Amino acid sequence: MKRNTIYKNRSNTLIIGLLASFIIILIVSNLFAFYIIKENIGKITSDISYITGSISGLVSADNSNGGVNTLESFKREISIPIVAVSVEGKGILGKLNIKLVQGENNILINTNPFLELEIQKSIAKGVRVAKLKTENYNLDKDLVFDFQISNSSVMGGESAGAAITVASIALLNGIEIKNDTAITGSINSDGSIGNIGGVKEKAKSVASAGYKYFIIPQGQSSIPTPDEGVINLKEYAKQEWNLEIIEVSTIEEALPYFVK
Repeated sequence: MKRNTIYKNRSNTLIIGLLASFIIILIVSNLFAFYIIKENIGKITSDISYITGSISGLVSADNSNGGVNTLESFKREISIPIVAVSVEGKGILGKLNIKLVQGENNILINTNPFLELEIQKSIAKGVRVAKLKTENYNLDKDLVFDFQISNSSVMGGESAGAAITVASIALLNGIEIKNDTAITGSINSDGSIGNIGGVKEKAKSVASAGYKYFIIPQGQSSIPTPDEGVINLKEYAKQEWNLEIIEVSTIEEALPYFVK
């Protein structure tokens, strides 16, 4: 009986010891977690103080510059019409917005609508030509491209290349462009403008939108048709839509028609 009591006491002591050890481990873990949380809170507080100080510095700089926002002072934006042909064969008009923002010499593209490879290549070539025609170009800016065209989730082809280049040159050089002119044509690395399709359909959509001038690649005003033979688009557009068609072969020839 005495031996059983000894064994029972030893078992109770062991259980109590295990419970005490578990409680000690639990307390130490909680203390360690509290220490980590406290350290993180201190770091977050420090980061918030740093950000707040930075914002305060920017606000002070804005006030010292006559209220001009320092972040906005180097940001510019420009818009130019773009012309395409729908899958039904009708001319459609859209708009290209380009922003110049602080960055690292990147080209950024809004993926809605999705842009096929040909138009992405046109953007790259157009920007390259624009940079070559910009004196003292700085590498601390990004160009952000945003195409807006109704009822289209995908854009393709190279016909927006000339418009991309004109708008990029104007944006990089701080030039305002006129709002009565549209252009179509592909762009080559040497600044020449290449042929595209659907010129008549595009001209009709440009005229319907109220534009006065439509710039097209050199030699594309003569349009063969199955019913009427060869149409002189310059004469046809002027007579039917009061739209002036202008042919150009290079981006240098096109630019003067856009400059205010």
